[in-house]
Amino acid sequence: MIAHLLESTVLLGVAIAAAHLPRLAARTRYAIVFLALLKFAVPWKLQAPNATLAIAVPAGPIAIAPHAFATPSIWPAVIEAVWLTVAAALFLLILLRARRAAREALDGAVVVPELCRRGVTVLRSPGAVAPAAIGIVRPRIVIPAGLDLAGDELEAILAHERAHIDRRDNLLALADALIGAALWFHPLVWMARRILARAREEACDEIVVARSGPDAYLAALAKVCSAAAAPRVAGVSCIVSNTIRERINAIMNLPLRRSLPHRFVVAVAVALLAAVTLVHAKEGKSRYAMSTTISIADGAYVFDITVRDRETNEIVVHPHLSTPAGVPAEMTSDGVPKFNVRAVADKDGHGEVQLKVFDGGGNVIDGLTAAYTINKQPGQAISLSLKDADLKDVIRSFGQLSGMEVNVDPDVEGIVTVDLRNVPWDQALQRILADNKCDYETDGKTIHVRRIR
Repeated sequence: MIAHLLESTVLLGVAIAAAHLPRLAARTRYAIVFLALLKFAVPWKLQAPNATLAIAVPAGPIAIAPHAFATPSIWPAVIEAVWLTVAAALFLLILLRARRAAREALDGAVVVPELCRRGVTVLRSPGAVAPAAIGIVRPRIVIPAGLDLAGDELEAILAHERAHIDRRDNLLALADALIGAALWFHPLVWMARRILARAREEACDEIVVARSGPDAYLAALAKVCSAAAAPRVAGVSCIVSNTIRERINAIMNLPLRRSLPHRFVVAVAVALLAAVTLVHAKEGKSRYAMSTTISIADGAYVFDITVRDRETNEIVVHPHLSTPAGVPAEMTSDGVPKFNVRAVADKDGHGEVQLKVFDGGGNVIDGLTAAYTINKQPGQAISLSLKDADLKDVIRSFGQLSGMEVNVDPDVEGIVTVDLRNVPWDQALQRILADNKCDYETDGKTIHVRRIR
């Protein structure tokens, strides 16, 4: 998640810098920054980071696999709770402000039939302080009852609000508000949202000027601005904003400016964003699977490590390493690629097994890391902390833990997220399988896992 946040931050910074290029149209600036903001919303599991599984068991053989995170402390949960609480409160506040603004604008509104076009209802309202497009599912245009506009000036203002509706600006504003609330701690996100708010209005300005020229529109804006200054809220696109001076300057300069092709620039931005996301997802997904059995003999930790090629299921390296606590053990295979396996265990029972794969030039091209905890207390209880672990990998780990063979039906699949403390291994397995609508039975030295019909 941290890597995803940093990567998205860098991309957003680049997008914000690109948005200040002089020859970009407003809709192009909006698209670039909005795409970069959406990068934060890409599920970080798509980035497929190397993960670890931690199993605490009595002294003796244990099995670990690289598919979940080590046992967390209480602080990550506290931080996550604070983050979610603030995010939910901010988003709720945004929704309440939008609802209040829409209710005030529609108070006493009456339909103006002669202005209703293309299925969009136009209303005059004494509660509206400025022209605005309100709503997402059934958008309506509201004009202040006391606003003295007619002819080309009124048509220019209505064209601006219809442009908001055509662009789905209220829906997009709600999306960027949701991301802003979720990333309330991120200064670049707030900066990006300000850029989006300005670009959203300027993009509609550009549409109006392209259709009817700037004269009538500038005159209409002057009258609207003299009448009101309205707040900016998600779900309400208002023609008056705190960037009106910059917008008027931009409108006056539009005939003198030749913008870069919108579709070409956006296509390049989409391609770069997709390339970064897919390349990192591919980098994060290891070609190899690693399982490890650990035992304690004569005061030393004994590692029985198996590395398989996921594509062929062949064992590519199978080292046995023995080392006292605190002393790393390491081996490197011959040939190309070279497989380097390093294992270490601390006196408190914590440690890790690390796999690195090198090409012929000595560059690391792949790797995995598995963390573990050994509980030396007597008993058969285990402690498990799994997050988004593959169900089949977890089942295989239990097979190694119990010293039994595992037979899994082809339709058994799922994701395991669980936090267990001092639970017998068979009860832990039963609970994990039940959560994924599976069960098991033992036949001698074989555990057979099947999906519940």
